[in-house]
Amino acid sequence: MNRTATRRWLTGLAGLSCTALVLTGCSAGAGAGNDGSAFHVLALAPLSGPLSSLGSLQVAGLEAAADIINDKGGIDGRTVVVDAEDNAGDAATGVERLQTYLTDDGRPDMLMPGLTSQEVMAVLPLATANQILTIHVGGATDANDPEKFPYAFGSGTTFMEVNERVIEHFRAEGYHKIAYIGADTTSARLSLAAMEKAGSEHGISVVSELVAPTSVDVTPTMLKLAAQQPDALFLAGAGPITGVYLSSARTAGWDKPIFGSSETCATDFATIARPEQWSNVQLHCYAFAVEGQPSAQSETFAAFRQALGNHTDQPIGVSLVTPGFTYNDLILAWGAYEASESNEAAELATALESGRVPAEIREKYIGPVDWDFSADDHTMTWGADELVFVHAGPTVDGMLVPDAD
Repeated sequence: MNRTATRRWLTGLAGLSCTALVLTGCSAGAGAGNDGSAFHVLALAPLSGPLSSLGSLQVAGLEAAADIINDKGGIDGRTVVVDAEDNAGDAATGVERLQTYLTDDGRPDMLMPGLTSQEVMAVLPLATANQILTIHVGGATDANDPEKFPYAFGSGTTFMEVNERVIEHFRAEGYHKIAYIGADTTSARLSLAAMEKAGSEHGISVVSELVAPTSVDVTPTMLKLAAQQPDALFLAGAGPITGVYLSSARTAGWDKPIFGSSETCATDFATIARPEQWSNVQLHCYAFAVEGQPSAQSETFAAFRQALGNHTDQPIGVSLVTPGFTYNDLILAWGAYEASESNEAAELATALESGRVPAEIREKYIGPVDWDFSADDHTMTWGADELVFVHAGPTVDGMLVPDAD
């Protein structure tokens, strides 16, 4: 059945006043809107502002998972409901939204804390203090700290893990120096630090430049990087700024290979650049959102796409990576509750760490079936066949269609 999830679209700033119970970290009880009759997923997402299209897809991915789970009887017999709160892509607003929700509605059964690493990291302390099972895709390595954040789990890869893979690929290609360019954001700085660390461990130097996110021409920056004679250029981030990088590289006469991050893979190149500008670009992509990859042809992925179609416009104009990960977030929570002996956050975490999740739930996950969480590692590991290097190309109905070799 297709149950329409409840959404709250809060406008204006939420009040900063909260009960001492919430602020001091005592576990918030069920409020008027969360009496235990439904399974409440709180989604903090940028539903307004420049990231609103991605925020809407985050919510849609959760709703798709809710449909599939509700068709199986819900979680603990409870109907899954998604409560979406607008954080406008701002970390502080996300914290305010969570405080308000805890005061007005009580503790949610699961929290999806945001889109970007800065949103996620800002919310984790309050979520942890209130013992909320929190599942996210943020790449910040610091989020994978079970001692500090025992109830937080990552469905994607950390910047450290993914950039380790990139550096290993560069080493296999015989590269010794890489030029890195990204927008000057928290996420890009975290990614760069991980790239530099991985490079130092494998004998590859990284020269870098961070530019204003609103830049419209970075040709001088490209010339500065090219003057240092790197073997390849690495693009961090996603969206229109990627087109700026590519056009500026072409103006600067860049003739070395260009690589894009897993975030860059979510960009529809047909909307931000001409084919000749991406002809020498390779992307590091989650395989499920790449046309022709085995995981994109699985029954699990087909079921996800069908459910997602009930909550998005068709065809989908941007990559399915974003809703795919929030779909996975809720599948993880489902597994934790089914495997746990109680609904307390500590028991839920132990269930995920111990690998007790039933196979029939793990098989609903888009990507790794073997969940390798442990008491020391709360991030999913994606294998070499699930995070792949492919040529750039346009995005068609949510899927990257790589140009032919």
